[in-house]
Amino acid sequence: MALRWDPRIMIRPPYVPCPACGESAFGTLSISNNHWIRRCRSCNHTGTTRLPSLQKRLIYVDQMVLSNIAKALDPVWRETRGEQDSFWVELFKGLERLVKMQLAVCVESPIHDQESAVTPYAATLRRLREYLSEKVEFHSPIVVLQHQLHNALRSVEANVPVTLDTYLGAGARDVTDGRLDQWADRLQISVNFARSGDDIESYRRSRDQAGNAMEHIWARWATQSGRRFQDWYDEERRSLYPTWTGLHRQHVLRMERYTYGTQRPEDMEDIINPGMAVMVVFGLLHHFKEAGCSVTQAHERLQTFFSSEAALQAPANDISSLLFAALARKAAAGQKKVPNRGTPNDINAISSYLPYCQALFVDDQFAGLLREKPLVTQLQRYGASVYSNNSRDAFLTFLKQVESDAPPDHVARVIEVYGEDWLTSFDSILADERARRAPRNT
Repeated sequence: MALRWDPRIMIRPPYVPCPACGESAFGTLSISNNHWIRRCRSCNHTGTTRLPSLQKRLIYVDQMVLSNIAKALDPVWRETRGEQDSFWVELFKGLERLVKMQLAVCVESPIHDQESAVTPYAATLRRLREYLSEKVEFHSPIVVLQHQLHNALRSVEANVPVTLDTYLGAGARDVTDGRLDQWADRLQISVNFARSGDDIESYRRSRDQAGNAMEHIWARWATQSGRRFQDWYDEERRSLYPTWTGLHRQHVLRMERYTYGTQRPEDMEDIINPGMAVMVVFGLLHHFKEAGCSVTQAHERLQTFFSSEAALQAPANDISSLLFAALARKAAAGQKKVPNRGTPNDINAISSYLPYCQALFVDDQFAGLLREKPLVTQLQRYGASVYSNNSRDAFLTFLKQVESDAPPDHVARVIEVYGEDWLTSFDSILADERARRAPRNT
């Protein structure tokens, strides 16, 4: 039997009288690039409306937040955990409303993806992330820092002062993928590539290695009660880039062994996939070579740049150093609780994404660190508000304030474009996702 495609199924509500034929069949065909395209199901008349420009708030929520929301909404996960705190459903509805009103996005990140991949609920968490993020995703932390360093280097080379605006460039648009400040289409298409067992095992191994390293570092800090915060801060600020250049040297040596036929087979993976840190160094060296430097000169100028305040003050490096120093101070003061295996990811996420966000919801430990001096003073320049479970009511108030700050006619325009039922909460999203996937698993 031949299948027939009826293009009218792509025309969705709300329907209004068609300006051409008068039938109440003039609906939404698509919303893209801030243009609202409508078409009549009766006569095929098409019209395009330019939508107002948007400046969505960027909100970053920790993996813990997404997991708690999913536990409350997913019937399978909820069954294994028992009754959940009703706050997480309330939080979902608050975030969802701002997303649907085109006032905010909960930006996802590769950190979310990797932390989800090692759980049995990876697909459930992915569905929730994509829904709240409208598929806007931050680049990986090292790519964010790479962007900041390249911006700083260009200013240094041009003899222009390096400021916060220098590092951040065009802001979040430079470090995200997706349609950040555009009206979202009603139809969200997702292509789900299953991860291999090797990938998942690699994520788990990396997390465990980072967690073990954190335990050793904590033990070392615990013996350093005589040090000042500034000592740890200075040490951390200057420790990252020598590590990068060391990894780059190792990679070059492997390449030389491969070139001269003495490469060990077990090192081939490191040649094929040298890691992002090595690629960042290659990119910066290439900048100097493009400027006419010899290989030796390029390395010398890179070392000079890495030692300069322009590189050390890059926000991702600076915030990370502040957080590590704050943890070191806790360890040296006798705090017994060792950070968990997710701590390195928490530091990466906060240090990389805080400068681009208006609000972050993180765990209580890091929210507490960010309220301590000197962190709270030094991080004021970014203008981001930080919330946690201890300030959950304040976060709900923030969400309501974002809506209150919207132009008076904004809600009316949203309803005009998307329909009366658009702002109704889709709190059955994960139950529906379970039902949608069920036929494939039988």
